[in-house]
Amino acid sequence: MGTGASKDEKVRPSTISFLSTYQISPLYTLSTPHSLYADNSKIFDVIPPPKPPPFSKKQICEMGDFGEIDKRAEQAPSRLLNRPYDEVVDYLTEGLTTDLEKVRVIYRWVTAQPVDLMLAPRNKPEGNIPMYHIWRIKHREGNYAQWFAILCRLSNIPCAIVNGRLKGSTYQVGEKILEDEHYGEWNAVLIDGYWRFVDAYWGSCAAIEDHAGESEPKSSRSLNNSVKEENSPISNKSTNDDVILSPIDEEDSNKIEESSSTNKHDEEDNAEKADTPKESESNTKSENQKNSATERKIKSKEETVEKISFNREDTLAAPGLTLTYACDENYFLTDPEQLIYSHFPEASDWQLLKNPWTVEKFETRANVKDRFFSFGMWLDSHKNCCITSETGDLEISLGIPPEDASYYKFQYMLYKLDSSNRVAPKYNRHVFMYRPIEKSLSLKFRSQNSGVYRLELVGRDVRITKSSYNYDWVIIYKIQFDKPSENTQLYPAHPDSGWGPASHTLAVGLSALSHKTGQVRATTSGDVQISFTVKDANKLNKQRFTGMLFDAKDIELTNRLVYRLEDQKLIFNSKIPRKGEYSVRLFVDNDDGSKENFCNYFLISEQNQSSESYPKEISKRIGRRTACGRVNFKPISNPSAVLVSDSKEMVLTFEYDSEEQIYHSLVANEKIDSTQCVSVTKEDKLLTYRLTFPHSDVYGFKLGIKSKDKENMIDPLFDYVITYSSGVPSTKLPTPPPEESEEDKYRRAINTAVEAHDEEELGNIAKKLKKKKNEVWSTVLLTLTITEMDILYSTNRLIEALNFRHVERIKDALEYVLKKNYHDRMAEEIQLARQFLERHAHIISLLHKVLDLDQHTVSEIRAYSNPPQSVHKVMMATLLLIGHFEDETKKWSKLQILLGKTGTESVKRKIQAFDINLLQLDVAVGAKNILGSMTLDEIRITSAGAAAFFIWSKGVINEVETRHREEMEQTLPRTRKKIIKKKVKKEDNTFDRARTLYA
Repeated sequence: MGTGASKDEKVRPSTISFLSTYQISPLYTLSTPHSLYADNSKIFDVIPPPKPPPFSKKQICEMGDFGEIDKRAEQAPSRLLNRPYDEVVDYLTEGLTTDLEKVRVIYRWVTAQPVDLMLAPRNKPEGNIPMYHIWRIKHREGNYAQWFAILCRLSNIPCAIVNGRLKGSTYQVGEKILEDEHYGEWNAVLIDGYWRFVDAYWGSCAAIEDHAGESEPKSSRSLNNSVKEENSPISNKSTNDDVILSPIDEEDSNKIEESSSTNKHDEEDNAEKADTPKESESNTKSENQKNSATERKIKSKEETVEKISFNREDTLAAPGLTLTYACDENYFLTDPEQLIYSHFPEASDWQLLKNPWTVEKFETRANVKDRFFSFGMWLDSHKNCCITSETGDLEISLGIPPEDASYYKFQYMLYKLDSSNRVAPKYNRHVFMYRPIEKSLSLKFRSQNSGVYRLELVGRDVRITKSSYNYDWVIIYKIQFDKPSENTQLYPAHPDSGWGPASHTLAVGLSALSHKTGQVRATTSGDVQISFTVKDANKLNKQRFTGMLFDAKDIELTNRLVYRLEDQKLIFNSKIPRKGEYSVRLFVDNDDGSKENFCNYFLISEQNQSSESYPKEISKRIGRRTACGRVNFKPISNPSAVLVSDSKEMVLTFEYDSEEQIYHSLVANEKIDSTQCVSVTKEDKLLTYRLTFPHSDVYGFKLGIKSKDKENMIDPLFDYVITYSSGVPSTKLPTPPPEESEEDKYRRAINTAVEAHDEEELGNIAKKLKKKKNEVWSTVLLTLTITEMDILYSTNRLIEALNFRHVERIKDALEYVLKKNYHDRMAEEIQLARQFLERHAHIISLLHKVLDLDQHTVSEIRAYSNPPQSVHKVMMATLLLIGHFEDETKKWSKLQILLGKTGTESVKRKIQAFDINLLQLDVAVGAKNILGSMTLDEIRITSAGAAAFFIWSKGVINEVETRHREEMEQTLPRTRKKIIKKKVKKEDNTFDRARTLYA
C-alpha cells in the first residue's frame, strides 16, 4: 500500500490498450464485467474490474511526497511540446519505479501546461507530439482525458477514459443535469491493483502572483481553485475523422480514423461527505471534455505562440505580475466518495462505490465545492441542495473538524433569486452564522419575506498566506421560504471576524474559556461573564481592551461592559438592560492606535426584569492595576473584582505596607454620600474597608493612590463592581421592557421593507401614514417613507440603466442621485455607474483614434503583400469584432479585399457603427486569443496604423472582460461562423449517443 509499485508489469501486454467506458470506434470490444471498451481485448485478462478501493487517497500518499517529481514536471523544457511522445515520456518518467510516481509526474506536467495562453499553430501538427493534442483541445476536437490517457499508455499504466455528467460552472442549483448539456470525461488509473480517479482538466489552475504581494485579478472565487470548462454548445465524444489516441502506433491510428463519434461536455461541483469529514473534494468546475477549448478560472494576458514552442517566463500578465500554473490536488487520485458529488459516470460501476448513486440522487445532493472537501467538512443537517421552510425559520448545520475550525474564516451571501437586478440585494441580516459546538458550523435563518433565495457560503484558511489564495465557495443552497418568520427582528450584521472565538482571538494571545461558540445566553438576572485564558499575562497587562454592547438596533449601550485580568484570565462582564437580543464586540488596541476586533458574541437574554448599568464613574477596566506593584497593595478577602452581596454590609481587606495615602470612593447609579457609606481602619499591614449599601443597586468601589508622574492625578489601584440586592422588594419599580408604540411598529415596518427592497410595501406604509394626520410622528415617518421609496426607485432606475448599458439613461439616473445626495445609500451603484461612464468615454476616445486615421494610412496597411504576422493578427482581431470571421481574414488576400471596401461597408464605418452591447462573448474571447500577448510597443514599431486598430480592439476586449469577467472565464473562443449541422441518424446503434458538432 502506498508504493504504487508496478508489480504486474510483467504480465501486461507490451502495449497497453486504450480503455473507455463508451465505444470510441466499432473496432473497440466491450467487456461487460469491466464496463469498458478496449482496442485490444487481451487487456481484460490482466486488469481488474472496477471496484471500491480499500484505502483512501490520504492513506496511500501525501502531497508532500511529490516535491522532486513535481519539480521535474514544472521545470520540464517547453521544447517537449514539439518532441515525439516517447521522448516526452522518457524525460518525465526517467528513474521513477512506481506507477504512483509516474501518474503523478504525468498529472503535474499536463496541469502545468498553459494551454489557455497558447495559440494553436496555423497548420495541424504531426500526431505523435503533445502539441497535436493541444491543437485538438484548442479546436474543440479533443480534451485532457484523452491526452492524459495517451501519456499513461506510453508509460505502460492502464488508464480508462470515463464519461458521464458533471456539475460545473454552467450548472444551476436544483436543475436537471441533462446528458447533452452537462457531459464530461475524466480518467481512472490503475495503481496497486485498484482504480483511482484523476481529472487533469479540472486539476489545471492558474494564479496571478503580484510581486508586491497581492493577487490579480481579484475575484469572489479563490485564485487557487479555477473554474474550468471545456465547453461547446454540443460536444463530441472521443472521435472524429482525425482523432489520434495512439501517437506511436500508426496501425491503431488508422483504425481509429475509420470511426466517427461525438463529444459532450459540461462542468459541475462535488459535494457531500455522508457522515464524517473526509478529505478534500471538488469545486464548481466543469469540463465538457470531449471537444472543447481549454477554459481556466483565472485568465491572464494571452501568450502569443507564433511557433509551437512556449516560454513560461514570457507569460507576465502585466508588469509586476507573474502567471503561475499550479494544480488542484482535489482532482489527483480523488476518493470516489468525493468525486461522485461532481462527476457522475454513465456506467454505474465506475462510481467505485459500494452503494452507487442514482442520477436523481446526483441531481438533488447539496452543491458543495472544492473548499468544502479541502476543509474536511461534511454535511450534517441538510444533504440536498434545495431546502423548503414552511415557517420562515431554518437552521443549516455543517460538520467541521474541531482542530481546524478556529482557522477557517467564513462569509455568506443571501440573494433573492427572483431579483432582476444585476446588483442583487443581499439579505445577510436574515442570517446568523456561528459555531454552536466546536465541530459544527450553523446558519440560522429568520426570513422577513417569502420567496426563493440562493445562499452562497465562502471560506478561507487564515493559515495559508499565499497572495493568490482568497475566499472560495464552500457550498451553495437554494432555499424556499413559504412565508415570513413570525420573529420580525433582524439579526445583527455579521462582523468580519465572525461570531465567537476564532483565529483573531488566537492571534492576540487568547483562548476562549467560558464560551467557545458565538451565541451566549444571559443569566436570569441579565448578567453575562465571558472569559479567556491568557498566554502571556505580562504582555496583555500592558494592552488596552475595549468591549461594546449593542442592542438589536445596533445602538451602543454605555456603562454596560467592564473587563479585568485575573489569574491568567481576561474576563468581560456585562449587564443586559432587559429581555431581548444584543451583540458584544471585543477589541484590543494596536501599537498604532487602531483597534482590532478579536471576538464577537450574539447575546440572548430572557430576564424577567430590567437590570441596572454599571456606575458611570467606573472605568471599563476594573480589578488590579499596575500601581499595586509599586506600593505592594494586595487584596486579601476578595481578590475578584466582581462581587455580589445580599448583605447590607461588606468588609474588604488588603495587605498594604506603605504610608502613602490611599484614596477611596463608593459610587452607585443613584447618588450616595460615600463618606457615610465607607469606614476604613489600618492595623499593621492590614487595611480594612467596611462598606454599607443604602439600597439595592450596582455599586463601584474605587481605590487609588496619588500619581508620581502626573501632578494632582490619582493612579488606580483596584476597582470593584458590586451588585447588592437586599432580598426585600425595592420601592423603586424596575424599568419594564418598553412596549412597542405604534410609532415604533411603523419604524420597524419601514426598516423591514427597506432591508427587503420592497417598494410596494413602502407604498402601502405611506398610504397608512397619510391617514394618521393627527399624529405628530406620522408626518416625520411619512417623509422618511417617501424618501426611502425614492432611494429605492433611484437605485433600481440606475441599476436598470446599467443592465441595458444605456449611456444617457445612466447619466440621467446618476445626476438625479447626486442631486438628491443619496451618496451614502447608493455608494456601490454610484461607483459602478461612474466606472462604466469612464470606460465608455475611453472606448469613444479609442474610436476617434481609428476614425482620425487618414485613408493613406489604411491603404498603407492594405498595400502589404506579405504583412508582418503581428499586423495580420491585429487586423484579424479587429475585423472579427465587427463581424468578419476567420474564413474571410485568415488569408491576407481576402483580408485586403475587406480593407478596400468603401461606404457603409468600410472598416472605419463599421467600427463607427459598432455596438459593444451586441458583441458575443465567444467572439470577444476569440479576438483576445488572436491578439495573445502582443504589446502596443511592438505593433507601433511595425505599423502606426495597425497600432490604432490594436488600441481599439484591446479596449473593446478589456471592456467586455470588465463587464462579464466570470462568463468570459467560462466561454470558449470562437473565430469562425457558427454552423449547425443537422443530426444524422446512424443505422449502427453503436453511435446512438453521437452528437452534432459546432464548427
